[in-house]
Amino acid sequence: MDMIHSLRDEVEYLFSLQKQTIEPSVEIDLKSIISFDSAITHLEDICTIICLPTSIIQFRIDEKSNNWELMDSRFSTLMSRPSCSAIRKSGKFGLKLCYQCAIDHASLFHGMSSIDSPTLLQNRINDMKFIYTEKHHNPCYMPIINQVEERSYITYNCPIIGYRELVFPIYFENNVIAVLVACQMKLEQEINMIQQSKELFNENNSNFYYNTLSMAEDRIDMGINNNHVWDDNLSQQEYEMLVKTLNRWLCDFEKFLAYEMRKKREEYVNLIFNKTLTSFYEDIRKNTDLSKNNHMVFWNCVHSYIERIVRYCGLQYMAVYGAGSMGKKSVETLDLVAFYDNEDRCYTSVKKSISIDLLNQSVDRPTDSVQTPELGFAIDINDDITIAIYQPMKDVSSASILIIAGFFDSVQKSDINDLLLSGLINFSTVLSLQLTAFIENATQLQLQRTLRLYKHEISNLTASISHAIDYLGNPRLKEIPASKLQDVYKDALSTLSMFQFMSNNINILLDNTSIPKREYVSIYQGLIYKWENILRVDVSDKACDIVYMKSWTLIYTDIRYLELVIYNLLSNAVKYAYDGTKIYIHCSNKNDSDRQVLSVTNFSFAIPDNDLNLIFDFGYRTNEAILHFPEGSGIGLWIIRKVMGILGGEVRLSSLRVSDYNIPMMHALMSNGELLKNLEIQKLNEVQNEYLRLKNENCINIFGDTVDLISWVISEYHWKDPSSKKILAELYNPTYLISFEVIF
Repeated sequence: MDMIHSLRDEVEYLFSLQKQTIEPSVEIDLKSIISFDSAITHLEDICTIICLPTSIIQFRIDEKSNNWELMDSRFSTLMSRPSCSAIRKSGKFGLKLCYQCAIDHASLFHGMSSIDSPTLLQNRINDMKFIYTEKHHNPCYMPIINQVEERSYITYNCPIIGYRELVFPIYFENNVIAVLVACQMKLEQEINMIQQSKELFNENNSNFYYNTLSMAEDRIDMGINNNHVWDDNLSQQEYEMLVKTLNRWLCDFEKFLAYEMRKKREEYVNLIFNKTLTSFYEDIRKNTDLSKNNHMVFWNCVHSYIERIVRYCGLQYMAVYGAGSMGKKSVETLDLVAFYDNEDRCYTSVKKSISIDLLNQSVDRPTDSVQTPELGFAIDINDDITIAIYQPMKDVSSASILIIAGFFDSVQKSDINDLLLSGLINFSTVLSLQLTAFIENATQLQLQRTLRLYKHEISNLTASISHAIDYLGNPRLKEIPASKLQDVYKDALSTLSMFQFMSNNINILLDNTSIPKREYVSIYQGLIYKWENILRVDVSDKACDIVYMKSWTLIYTDIRYLELVIYNLLSNAVKYAYDGTKIYIHCSNKNDSDRQVLSVTNFSFAIPDNDLNLIFDFGYRTNEAILHFPEGSGIGLWIIRKVMGILGGEVRLSSLRVSDYNIPMMHALMSNGELLKNLEIQKLNEVQNEYLRLKNENCINIFGDTVDLISWVISEYHWKDPSSKKILAELYNPTYLISFEVIF
């Protein structure tokens, strides 16, 4: 949306000589107040009232040159005195002289305002004394300042014929935008002066009458002859009444100008709001990120909206307050979510948040509900240059909206206040309804998330429950050795412990977070032993070993949150580890600082580089993860990042390629003579060379021991030889070292 004007731009003309438009389909000229035809109509109106020729001279407020437009009505020509008419029609010199005379006197008011004193006007007259006296050698030509009510005006006498001329300023928004000139008044007390002016001018310009006017017909009858005097003398009382009539007309005319400009500005503001709201809807419709309840994207659209309004309406600033997040229905404060300042001066003085309770106390009526939303309403803030619009939403307070707009001055506010209020009230209602829809959608997503969380946790219990049911449902239960029953007991106890863990901590995952209660926690004795035992069935089924160095490492944190992290790190590592591999757990101080680093490392398939950050998003799973473990939910890593954010820590992920082969399958192949015999020679050589490389390449494990890469990867305690089918199916899957680090 490309506009030409801003309401902050100053009006340049009283009347326009040509049309200026915002766009071809909409004609709104903010540079001038009225049209040329309208100005002519009003000029003819005063011309017929006072029965004297009148002119309007307009000039730009910011223009210093004297190249201004002079407008005469057609009635002025009819009412013009024959002598004056003859002078103007006689040739270029006469017309130019009359025009220059009017411009010289009009220039006295150029750039003045209604608050300027008559002293300034007198100083200007004194500065131009040469033009008024020495140029024409006529002291009557010198302007004199007069006052009618509160308006200063000037009077002077024509240097050629001597008639009285009046020059009145025309004000718009306290500035002089043009002057009204009333001409050819013949006062009773000036009859002799008029005669003397004619004689004086004739003496000083002897060639003017007889050379310049030689072509004029009936020169004597038209009053050019010094002895001709028209019988239309004005008494002093009639003259004073005429001056008051002119002043009243000017006051009415200035009110008309203010009214016309206000209508234009209102039409312009209405156009801006319609076009800007259309653009806002288009931004919302086109922005696919909003389907994910991305509140930042939504507020960016709002910022674009208010930027257009502030710029084109010429406001000083606009601020929008709303809920920073769409994840909750109820909030206690509204935050500054969008702001635009026309001069970059107001941001530091604007409040960054406002209490909803205080806003509700400032209104006299109950707040809205979601089911029957009403329009927002203005709040009285006792400020001549500021307005505030509040849209409360009782049932969903996070959908409430507050908009504050600042003007540069009270005059600007009075012009567009009502229309701006109406437009912003409509916009605040649109925002509240849109936010309500987003929040309701977020609530549905949160419900889905809750169900997925329960599914995620319950699926992790399935294996333990299945083992317990298999043993407890065995009809020959009495024949099972005591050691096996002890395992069943442990499995059942572990399952119950996980259910208890879920019940105690599921609310933490549903945005009902509480402030961490920190204490020193023994990470190994308090938690790792516990979860190693709970997950031991899953670990055994995958022929994996959990390896860690026993120590008394203490972490100063909240044990509830820490347990969520350890549980999800371990269950994730076990779930996605290659069968027959080691899973390493290590905890140490970070670079000899007070911060602790807990790392969980397993050997698994690759995580693509472009997925390293996305993998922490809620529900996100890589293609490889879906292929290897279809039952996964993509929630465990999201929980880890969420909890570490609550604790003020961070989580990191690294992926390192170890071999182009699945190392456990390659290790099993080396001891499977039957498969080795049937393997193609070339493939056999490639596998053996890679195996030898791994055997001969050493690394340092978490215990500080130097071991070869095969021993580093392959499990020992739970190792089981895989089937030949499994070996051939998984042999060519590359092995990656996947390491998660959480820093407390």
